[in-house]
Amino acid sequence: AAAGWAGRGFVGGLWFGARTPNRRVAAAAGKGFGSKPAPKSSADKTEKEAEKQAKVLSDLWDIAYSFESPVQDRIDAYKKALAALRKTVGQKESADYARICSNLGSAYLEAGKHEKAAKRYKEAEDTFMKISGTDSVEVAACRQNLAKVRRQEGKLAEAEALIKSAMHIYSADLDSTHVEYVQVLRSLMNLYHEAGMVDQMRALQLEERRVAGMAAKLGKKSADGSVAFLE
Repeated sequence: AAAGWAGRGFVGGLWFGARTPNRRVAAAAGKGFGSKPAPKSSADKTEKEAEKQAKVLSDLWDIAYSFESPVQDRIDAYKKALAALRKTVGQKESADYARICSNLGSAYLEAGKHEKAAKRYKEAEDTFMKISGTDSVEVAACRQNLAKVRRQEGKLAEAEALIKSAMHIYSADLDSTHVEYVQVLRSLMNLYHEAGMVDQMRALQLEERRVAGMAAKLGKKSADGSVAFLE
């Protein structure tokens, strides 16, 4: 298997996970009788592709996950990784491909390239919908990211709809996604504050307190990482 992400983590608009070892595959020489080597089989070619893909993803980790790297270096690294995955059968509809698309979208957003960011977030969303379902937390995270783009563009109604869609997905399993739910709820509160919608913002503040109370009873952590508590 090629190097990739083990597990799921979504922080600050980027996907993270435990880096798996870069497993290099040695293709057999397969020499026949005489001096000419036997023709390479399709399995050998697949192993070579996997080896190349593993190296690309390993290099990606070193460059793209360094927050000190210039944004253009991260963009280039993500694009290179996507190109490598497209050449591997089945990888264009893999979780790794979707996560890199999303991270590329975040890099484009940081660079102020809104439409390119939106395109990559949407591609990530579409891929996650195929592999993990329309109501998965990965889809919610992509919509959360896309809402950031629309908000920066001043398209507040579209941003609101995307955030509410993400909230709806997270609300289905608050025991395990209450942190994500509160984070996106706060994004909606900020949007309402920006639009001067005070009543809607106060209603969300009450909802945040409700979820914090639920989390406290279960001994869960709050959205800021501390142990939730009741005031």
